[in-house]
Amino acid sequence: MSPSARRSGHGTSLLSHHRSRLDHVNLLSWTSTTPDAQSLHVRHGYIPGSAIQLPEGPIICSMRRSPLHGDIHPTRTAAAEGQTSHPRLRP
Repeated sequence: MSPSARRSGHGTSLLSHHRSRLDHVNLLSWTSTTPDAQSLHVRHGYIPGSAIQLPEGPIICSMRRSPLHGDIHPTRTAAAEGQTSHPRLRP
């Protein structure tokens, strides 16, 4: 983000929209960001992870966020329910 765009609310608006969509479907999310942007992500529920220094480049920080409800359940599949992949193939 350019320095002139900082503290304008654009990042907060984008992250709020993205977070609401992820929470709606109960998905984890990950991001990689710079140390300067970590505080913005922390305000939106991201937890800082490890940071790496790129060779002759910037520091990249990994971050993770659990969905709002925190109860992540894998989706049920036909195989998990004992069904075949196609209804006509059932015995």
